[in-house]
Amino acid sequence: MTEPGLEGAGLAFLRNIQAEGSPEPGAVAGRTSGGEGSVETAMARLDGLAERPVGEHVAVFEEVLGDLESTLGSVDERT
Repeated sequence: MTEPGLEGAGLAFLRNIQAEGSPEPGAVAGRTSGGEGSVETAMARLDGLAERPVGEHVAVFEEVLGDLESTLGSVDERT
């Protein structure tokens, strides 16, 4: 059984990571920012998760993780 408020805490954690990201994307010399729109799109899929049945959460998290991994892989290929 899921702890009460766990999905809220998880979403808050993810939002903090997103908000506390590098203040200047691509700040490392020689690197350009990329994939930001893809990351935002993936993270937006978490909106409304609290209203969905808990049984659907894992599938959503797995889809978002897959999207984020693909985005990271495409950024790595360009650097």
